[in-house]
Amino acid sequence: RVAVPLPGYGVVFGALSQRIRLARPLGGDPLADATLVLEAIRDGHGYLALDGVLAPPSFSFAAANGAGAAAQGDTLEVRGPLTLTVRTNAPASFRTTIWHDGEVLVDEPSSPELVHTDTERPGVYRVEVRAADRPGRPVWFASNPIYVRPKAFPPVEQTRPAPPRARRVLFDAN
Repeated sequence: RVAVPLPGYGVVFGALSQRIRLARPLGGDPLADATLVLEAIRDGHGYLALDGVLAPPSFSFAAANGAGAAAQGDTLEVRGPLTLTVRTNAPASFRTTIWHDGEVLVDEPSSPELVHTDTERPGVYRVEVRAADRPGRPVWFASNPIYVRPKAFPPVEQTRPAPPRARRVLFDAN
């Protein structure tokens, strides 16, 4: 027989964290604060951090173009070249990868600030920061995406057809 010790709940749940960016600071009202936290999670304003790789984590990912600025979870209209900015406290032995539509756009040693300009095109951008100097290259940060989309068309008004005036029975069980 072989006994394999398993880590306890505290270790497992303390290894990974969801870091979120709130629209405003917490105010002390449990209902209002819970609403604020849930909105940030629902809107994708955050990232995952594997705290066991290195602590404390510090990370931000933003995009800007002629339409304005966006953070993780936000949508930005396509309007001119896109400037992507990644800020992290990852050491230079880590690697920062920016993905565009599932393909590597940038992959280079981490630095406190990485700025990359992409062409004017729609897509989904996200970032991973990995510990390149460790076996298995574990992910330290995984961002939520920033969506860059063409200008949205105004919504089409949905109209329902008028109900039929007459009914025709197709099957009579009698």
